[in-house]
Amino acid sequence: MVETSETLNCYVEIEGDRHPEFFRGTACGTFLVYHGTVYGPSEIPAGLILNQMAFTPIQCWGAEPSAPEGKSYNRRCVMAGTSGILLEQVDVWTPGGTSIDTSINLTRTASGLPPVGPIIVYRAGDCYVADNDYGTGSVNLTNRTASRISEQTGRVRQWQDTTASPRATMAEMYYLSLWWQIRLGVPFASQFTTDRHDNAAGLSWEVDS
Repeated sequence: MVETSETLNCYVEIEGDRHPEFFRGTACGTFLVYHGTVYGPSEIPAGLILNQMAFTPIQCWGAEPSAPEGKSYNRRCVMAGTSGILLEQVDVWTPGGTSIDTSINLTRTASGLPPVGPIIVYRAGDCYVADNDYGTGSVNLTNRTASRISEQTGRVRQWQDTTASPRATMAEMYYLSLWWQIRLGVPFASQFTTDRHDNAAGLSWEVDS
């Protein structure tokens, strides 16, 4: 089962597991940093360090996306506080499958803060793969992926950048370290931790404002 909350938490269940793929179900989501403020889901379990301002859900305008035959999708639209930045996210997946394609589109509205400095968008989560909070990780610069690997089953929860943007980066590390990087508003550094740890992983994109 795949769900996206109104403020862009992600939730994934795998058949046969006792627990969802992310810590306490929703320790995963989309984040945006602008003018030193972190915007994101209203709540991230064990993520108080983020100190984020919750996205404001709004009604999506325009035509609904057309998912390929046999696919399901979620479409969410949010505002990043009073910044004037509107974020539209569409998640597409095959029911019963394990792959989710996420597209994110940013639009600057007429009101809001004047454009100053870059916008950084993150898609990241505190992993709980195969019913275990701990595992190892990897980053593959050729495939543009950050992965969390289960010690028991070898199952991989992977984030892959498909934009080919030179300003896209990735990371896998101890979950508090990853949340702290988002809190600081710095792009991920395409790094990973090789030993067994309570891990998180994700992608970041730097976008001109």
